[in-house]
Amino acid sequence: MSAKQLPYLIVYGVVILSLSHLLDFPIAGIFRPEHQSQSDLFKLFRCWGFLGTWVLITISAQLLSQPTSSKPLTGWKRYLNQEAWMLIAAPIISGSIAEIIKLIVRRIRPHGDPSYIFRSWLDRPFSTSGIGFPSSHTAVAFAGSTIIIYLYPRLKLPAIIMAAGCLVTRVVSGAHYFSDGIGGALVGISAGFLCIWLSSFVKKPGNSVRSC
Repeated sequence: MSAKQLPYLIVYGVVILSLSHLLDFPIAGIFRPEHQSQSDLFKLFRCWGFLGTWVLITISAQLLSQPTSSKPLTGWKRYLNQEAWMLIAAPIISGSIAEIIKLIVRRIRPHGDPSYIFRSWLDRPFSTSGIGFPSSHTAVAFAGSTIIIYLYPRLKLPAIIMAAGCLVTRVVSGAHYFSDGIGGALVGISAGFLCIWLSSFVKKPGNSVRSC
């Protein structure tokens, strides 16, 4: 992503997020929390948005990565140059941003009526419990998948399926409006691009985890 592309991406993101609100109440009227599926597939997709999953993925990537230079770096420089740090940094950043946005927007989760309800600033001002926009799970899922696609292009399809699956399951479970999921996806993708951009300052030739 170049600097010239950034304004276009921002505009596209705003348009997509705005249009997604049109589907909030129709979808929320179909899927209710009491009808939430407890299938293993639903749990699998939700775990893609769980930070602990990305800790394990990052550790696995580090263990599988092999320095290709004759004199591999050691210590923190070695880990930075192998780029596996992005697999945990992007989910952490995206999840944190999503939580901050929740505290600012304060729109609660679907509640059965075709209207949005916003929590008062005086009601648990520093708690995101019960607040839905944006979906933190979806943000984490899309951030991690963005990095996987960057580091391991051959894993593009499963990475997209897992991230999209996380978004869908959060919505059809009745836990989030459709726009909550889209908002989370945009936060996650943005965090992923941010980490990719930051990696250009620490990356050196011959030291990368990209092997797929």
